[in-house]
Amino acid sequence: MDSTAEASNPAETAERSAAQPDIHPDDFIFQYHLTSSWCTERQQAVDFYIMDGERSANQLSELIRKHYGETAGKLSILEFASGYGCVSRHLKNFADYRVVSCDIHPQAVQFLREKIEVECILSNSDPEKLAAGEQFDVVFALSFFSHMPPATWGKWLRKLFTVVSDGGLLIFTSHGRNGWKAVNKPMLETEGFWFSPISEQKDIPTEEYGTMIVSPYYVFEQLKQAEIASPIFFQEALWWGTQDTYIVRKPHLDDRPAHKRPPPPEPMAAPIEPQAEPIRWREQEDALRARIGTLEAEVGTLRSSRSWRITAPLRTIGRLVK
Repeated sequence: MDSTAEASNPAETAERSAAQPDIHPDDFIFQYHLTSSWCTERQQAVDFYIMDGERSANQLSELIRKHYGETAGKLSILEFASGYGCVSRHLKNFADYRVVSCDIHPQAVQFLREKIEVECILSNSDPEKLAAGEQFDVVFALSFFSHMPPATWGKWLRKLFTVVSDGGLLIFTSHGRNGWKAVNKPMLETEGFWFSPISEQKDIPTEEYGTMIVSPYYVFEQLKQAEIASPIFFQEALWWGTQDTYIVRKPHLDDRPAHKRPPPPEPMAAPIEPQAEPIRWREQEDALRARIGTLEAEVGTLRSSRSWRITAPLRTIGRLVK
């Protein structure tokens, strides 16, 4: 099979974008557009695929420029679950970025290297077996977490966070409230997610790659287990008007609580000067004892008086009434 899908007019598409116009026939994103009800001819699907990838690349670049901060050189970007390069083909044209793609399909890795001409890493279905080989200033996962089941969702989140370099960003999207509405508002699990084994990706078991909807509560609870993860941005339905976007920063080592330098010791307070007149505790105690003795004598005199004895019945009646 030819390694690229036939476009009605690849040259025309190339003129509209600086990106490589070749599309792999197994690119499920392109096939999804091609078989959608709105698509009446192949050229429509080609144009939409190329232009949508360009929009995503520009949107990602805006987020990076806004939230990464100053940099002295090129930023390294890992596009995780990149597919056949819908976005990577555009990211590689940014002069400020060194782009590495990562996908689970060997044919996608080959296509990315040979046609899109980007560095590429083969992924794995087990998060612990992902061998990135280095850390990156930015790790970007577009619509990956909208498919992971609860068994691996948090594991992948924490694994990708380990691939982020100190001071770097993890940027990812997921189905949230808008996606929940689109599937008729199903009841979420108590943890804040809903998963269904349904997917347009036909060559991966749906129990491993289905449809996942998560609440922000679920996301932030999973991030807590990454310990040093520092969420800095959230916007509902930012991507395509359907997927929520999250940005998480990995603090520099010196900024982490366990590694912060202790504050300098405060200067010692001036010594307390001794009082000129020491407190005469024994004299005060003797005076109080004398006062207590006087009061006890007065009470005794009162109780032995004639009036106290006469009013005794009244006091008894008062206690009974109470």
